[in-house]
Amino acid sequence: MAIGAASGFPCHTRAGRATTNNVPIDAPSMKGDSGSGGAGAERTPAEKQALTLGVGVQGYFGQKEGVTGTLQAGYKF
Repeated sequence: MAIGAASGFPCHTRAGRATTNNVPIDAPSMKGDSGSGGAGAERTPAEKQALTLGVGVQGYFGQKEGVTGTLQAGYKF
C-alpha cells in the first residue's frame, strides 16, 4: 500500500501578451494554490504466481480539481 500528498505554490507571474490568429486574448493567470493526495495498492493473487494486480486513486484540489484512477496488471516471466 502506498499513500502520498503534494502541494504547489505558483510564482504568481503573468504572460506579457497573448494572441491567437493575430487576435489579442487575455493572458493566462497563474494565481491559486493546488494540492493532491493519492493512495494505491498492488497485490499478487497467489504465492509463487507471476501475476500482479494494482489499483490507485489520486485527487486534486485547489486551482486544479479532479480525480484520476489507475488499474494495472503485470506478468513477470
